[in-house]
Amino acid sequence: VARLEPKKKPRSAWRRFVYPTPNACWQLDATEYVLSGGRKCVIFQLIDDHSRYAVASHVAAGETVAAAITVVDKAIAAHGVPQRLLTDNGLALNPSRRGVVGQLVAHVGALGVEAITGKPYKPTTQGKNERFHQTLFRYLDKQP
Repeated sequence: VARLEPKKKPRSAWRRFVYPTPNACWQLDATEYVLSGGRKCVIFQLIDDHSRYAVASHVAAGETVAAAITVVDKAIAAHGVPQRLLTDNGLALNPSRRGVVGQLVAHVGALGVEAITGKPYKPTTQGKNERFHQTLFRYLDKQP
């Protein structure tokens, strides 16, 4: 008599990664949004990797170092200093892979924050923030 084995669930190809505690790592990203009348703005979003809590947001005319520092300082004032700051490799965020120490990296480094980046062309590293952009766009698209 042949014995039937129970079907096993297929293993997922992806693995969810979360930092173990709040303020262990924050993710910063900026996204462009088109306002009514065709005007464009850049929205900086800073989230806690552990909880996905939005620790700060900031709207600016462009993706600048000054705007990036503003949103980080806003979050630090409200929630304390994180251990790490994860960003992409953009010039306003963390150009270290281009051999340049950016102003934001120097700013957070002076506070004892380790600035880290994702691999180039791997947006899944900042996937939590990319997902947050979708939620924000859906919300903004419904506003008058």
